[in-house]
Amino acid sequence: MISVFEIHGINDNVNYYNGDPTSSGGWGAYPSIPETIDYWVELNECTDFFTEDLPNTNTSDDSYIISDKYTGGINNNEVWLYKIYGGGHDWPGTQGANMDIDTSLEVWKFFNHVINNSLNIADSVNDDFIIYPNPALDNFSIATSATDINFEIYSFSGKLLLNGNKKFNIDIKELRSGMYFIKIFNNYSVTTKKLIIK
Repeated sequence: MISVFEIHGINDNVNYYNGDPTSSGGWGAYPSIPETIDYWVELNECTDFFTEDLPNTNTSDDSYIISDKYTGGINNNEVWLYKIYGGGHDWPGTQGANMDIDTSLEVWKFFNHVINNSLNIADSVNDDFIIYPNPALDNFSIATSATDINFEIYSFSGKLLLNGNKKFNIDIKELRSGMYFIKIFNNYSVTTKKLIIK
């Protein structure tokens, strides 16, 4: 099970919103977006649903967005669908597409939200920990005045990949390039930082 975020234009003429069971578009047969979302909602056993009209901040693009969110799934997993009414095969927030949202920012906010939920990360941030270098290549260190710490490194999907109690020269050669989350514990607090591996 995994959280899912889909942004899709209702008028997409490449990947049809209503699916293409006969491969009339030449990309192979595939189900509709509602069927696909229902699959992920059922797989994640989401229990709650709410929908909202996102602010139509740009009325000149002839489109608007309705957000459907399914929550309360296994491991706090969620399934989100942004339906772009009047939108085609575009990346909302770029020229010629829906301009009500910045898609890149929305994707980042989604990942940040679901990872914080799955890891039970509090909103408060402890600035007593500094990760360096960041981005890192083969190793990184944690600068802190705390004498004893423990750390856990998680993937974007919330999978624990590495843990330990070192502060210096933490070996990350076995991890691929990308963004990770580090949960750092001492006797008094827990904080989470982002680590980029080159």
